[in-house]
Amino acid sequence: SEPPPLWEVAESWGIKVSYAPFKGRFYGWCTVDGKQIGLNTHDALTWLHELAHAAEARSRGANKGGQVWHQEVVAELTGAALAEMFGHKAEGQAFGYIKGYAETAGMTAGQACLKVLGRVKEALALILEASGQRQETEQALAAD
Repeated sequence: SEPPPLWEVAESWGIKVSYAPFKGRFYGWCTVDGKQIGLNTHDALTWLHELAHAAEARSRGANKGGQVWHQEVVAELTGAALAEMFGHKAEGQAFGYIKGYAETAGMTAGQACLKVLGRVKEALALILEASGQRQETEQALAAD
């Protein structure tokens, strides 16, 4: 089977990616330094979510360990945007995930997304530039 979208970004960043069978806990993980990603599914949104965590680690320094609401919202919103850009539909999956984390912080999904929008833009730019799609990045992220 062919690799998921933006696989070349992980290769160019030297990220070690491993696959393992799903054992009922989680579908993917990324180390706090963004140098390793583990996947327990071939779902594109999960892969892009973990790649977004790695992008945040590259741009902002090591992530906090565990499931921190703002890191999860950045990763899921970035992943959903990338999935849409590369023809993989999230079909509401991202909304439910974001809503769950937003509620833990006493916010709506919309409020949580707005709070992290700058970080999402940063992660998208980093990933798309690393994929060699600089022109598309500038057009997609242009502030008009």
